[in-house]
Amino acid sequence: MTPGHSFWLPVAALAAWIGLASSPASAELAKWDQPRVNGIATELADAVAKAALEVDKQKGGRVDIGQERAYYEFREDMRLAKNSSRHLAKQLQGGKGREETYPTYRRLKTLRNDAAENARRADMPDSTVAAITAAGALLQRLRPYYEEEPPKEGN
Repeated sequence: MTPGHSFWLPVAALAAWIGLASSPASAELAKWDQPRVNGIATELADAVAKAALEVDKQKGGRVDIGQERAYYEFREDMRLAKNSSRHLAKQLQGGKGREETYPTYRRLKTLRNDAAENARRADMPDSTVAAITAAGALLQRLRPYYEEEPPKEGN
């Protein structure tokens, strides 16, 4: 990777993963649609598993000790996200609703934030960044079912 590339590509992908990309604003939660939410959660579990596999393919041994530690922390974040996303999908497949699955969704958001910070500090290759971006997009698709958009300033 070129020096500029190693910074900007992960930043763009991480923006998608942490939800910095703009999304349509709404003042209320989306109407709960169990089959749709279940489908998105199942796709999310598959995408996070793929991203975690990409992370596992990477080796440690980065030049900078900070990058090395960030890589291992990122790998752990992804392992936990894989388990949590799989748990969310199983909960929804079992008929659990919004309130029952919200804590798992919330945990995934926290893991996403932790992973974003650690991935930013680690130098991740394109294949890993692409897998993370795909998983982030799916988490964003779940957001309207669990969270209201905050009101825009000035409204």
